[in-house]
Amino acid sequence: MEEGRRWEALNPDILALIFVKIKPLDEMVRCVPFVCKPWMEVLAGPYCWRDVNLLPWYESVQADMVVGKLVRRSSCTLQRLCVNQLGESGFLSVVNCYCFEITSKGLVAFGNNCKSLVHLRRNMHEGGAIDDSEAMTIAHTMPSLQRIELRFGLFSNLGLSEILTNCKSLTHLNIYGCWKFELDGDLMMICEKLVHFESPGIDYGSDDDVYVDVPTPTSD
Repeated sequence: MEEGRRWEALNPDILALIFVKIKPLDEMVRCVPFVCKPWMEVLAGPYCWRDVNLLPWYESVQADMVVGKLVRRSSCTLQRLCVNQLGESGFLSVVNCYCFEITSKGLVAFGNNCKSLVHLRRNMHEGGAIDDSEAMTIAHTMPSLQRIELRFGLFSNLGLSEILTNCKSLTHLNIYGCWKFELDGDLMMICEKLVHFESPGIDYGSDDDVYVDVPTPTSD
């Protein structure tokens, strides 16, 4: 190290590599920021929050609140998170930031961990072959949904029928851009009873609701 070079002047990435070695994690949070302003700035930034283990804390912290704060602090650089008793709000904090390539398998975990979910927005941007897997997952793991937006989905009559049959509290459904099904007969009768329904060529009711976003897969 050059003569006169001070610890606080080190590159933030280097300081972070040193700080994350401090155990337990709460000591790093309680002590390091108060040494000097540059160290506080490193702890406030994303550098130290790529691999976080909250298990030693699980009995003494509000997991959802801490996870939400760490997700924001990591600026979407978080790569590994260990935590017990994570509730719905904490789970949603992680999902909304990191599941950019979520599939039907990811939706299963989403549905199984968010039992009280009532709003869902899952919009696609690319065409493809018929695929009912996501619609079936939504129908069987998120039965309490009241409002669903599935624009440009790839599901067929089978997937739509499962959603309408299992999501008995459904009042709002937006499937604009979905061309893989034929809306007629019993399906049409059920959709006509909804407060709001939007599909190719059909739009009625008001749609000023707030949904939980599940990011759509991105293409290379």
